[in-house]
Amino acid sequence: MGIGTIAPVPAFADEVAESPRSRLRKALIFARRQPVGIFGRVLVVVMAVPRLCAEWIAPHSPTANDFAATTESPN
Repeated sequence: MGIGTIAPVPAFADEVAESPRSRLRKALIFARRQPVGIFGRVLVVVMAVPRLCAEWIAPHSPTANDFAATTESPN
């Protein structure tokens, strides 16, 4: 580009690459202005993580019962 030339302007907002730093800045500004919104997002994540890890948390089937074992004496 020489002197006096103008850089082409992207036609769509999708073409403009957003840096990770600006995303973090936007997230921090949102957190400062909307603390209830951040609380809601954290609450959703807290509820979603156990759902996604359910197979590791409780690997046994909740519907598989062993009724014969319930009538045995303690050993």
